[in-house]
Amino acid sequence: MIRKLISISGHTLELKENFYGTYKKLVKNQYASKILRNESQQKQLKYFIKYAYENVPYYHKIFKNLKILPEDIKSKEDLEKLPILTKTIIKENWNDFIPKNIQNLKYAYRSTGGSTGTPFKYRIDNFDRTLSISLMYNGWNYAGYNIGDRVTILAGSSIITSTKSYLKKFLWEFGRNTQNLSSFSMSNENLNDYVSHINSFKPKYIHGYPSSIYLLSNWIEEHNCKIHSPIAITTTSEKLFPKMRKKIEEIFDTKVYDTYGLNDGGASAYECSEQSGMHIDTERSILELINEDNQQISEGIGTILTTNFHSYSMPFIRYDTGDVATIFPSDYKCNCGRNHDMLKEITGRSVDIFITPEGKHVHGWFFLYIFWEYFNGIKEYQISQDSLTKIMIKLVVDENFDEKQLGIIKKIIHEKSSSWEINFKFVEKIEKTKAGKHKFIINNLGESA
Repeated sequence: MIRKLISISGHTLELKENFYGTYKKLVKNQYASKILRNESQQKQLKYFIKYAYENVPYYHKIFKNLKILPEDIKSKEDLEKLPILTKTIIKENWNDFIPKNIQNLKYAYRSTGGSTGTPFKYRIDNFDRTLSISLMYNGWNYAGYNIGDRVTILAGSSIITSTKSYLKKFLWEFGRNTQNLSSFSMSNENLNDYVSHINSFKPKYIHGYPSSIYLLSNWIEEHNCKIHSPIAITTTSEKLFPKMRKKIEEIFDTKVYDTYGLNDGGASAYECSEQSGMHIDTERSILELINEDNQQISEGIGTILTTNFHSYSMPFIRYDTGDVATIFPSDYKCNCGRNHDMLKEITGRSVDIFITPEGKHVHGWFFLYIFWEYFNGIKEYQISQDSLTKIMIKLVVDENFDEKQLGIIKKIIHEKSSSWEINFKFVEKIEKTKAGKHKFIINNLGESA
């Protein structure tokens, strides 16, 4: 009970919103009918579309050009009347995405490297962030989690605070009752320490990148180590492959629950104990899947678009996430009794891991986070490792690019290994894969990775 109160107080102070009230409402409505969910979404959609039309210059122009009015958008199906939104469109029309009433809104700036390798800066409302965190805990609740439970997190700075202040790091972990382990420095020595830390901390849950937890699982097996078994493990940010799930469950002797989420688009989905797919959250956004002809689909494989009802400081309407997923037919119902539409799996989310000359494993997302901070004038990027000692970084830049950033980027990478030879190459465009995808982190070392 004490840990629960500390966690609630910590989140409330940080978020400056009614965190626990928001979380309790989500838990209470877990089993709401699909009819009630759809009615709630439609109500929020109508209000949000009207807001965007009246306050955001970009959307006002879009509606005028298409000769439609806000009242023409009443449902998920009506969203097809509007164009798809991309990061490039937002960056090229940045000023037109500033709401007229922005001085009355509470928000913060965030940035992402994006699954397409395109750096992107955006605004997130305070309540939207509160709802995002509440939905995450509600999703963990499907695996049995309760607020204040002890959690070990093995991930990067998209999940773990990136502050260098020991005090802030301590308060962050203490307030959440978490133990944070970096996926960016997974050397043999560090992995040995990670096992010791987990065994000492004895978390009820482990949360993190599937590739990192899988790597740790293989290391534990190879070194015949004993490891604490948590109640469950939740994975996020990447595709969880079947072989990863099998190995992690075998080594940690527990179930793995896969999750999906992104803050810039406001989408999230969580696996329950049935492990038959991920329940799509309806409280924060509408999630669409579209085919190659940009038409909505109700089942099969498609690209995820999201419309975030709570992104008032930067409205995301039909936002292209760059993620590819498979969705069950709308009449599919999980045996757990929850009445959500469900994703069968996330098809396109995986990132390679690099290896330093010293044998340390460095998660590919480490490089992505560098470009979160240093992307002024960088339109696209691609990082590849062709040998243990050489890293190639290809950049597509514009007139705002400052070459001084190269020295900063090189210095940060050398913190992982001073033995890496880092080369930069300026190109006109980044070549896509045969499947038409832009792979921005590439390890060409083969199975050794």
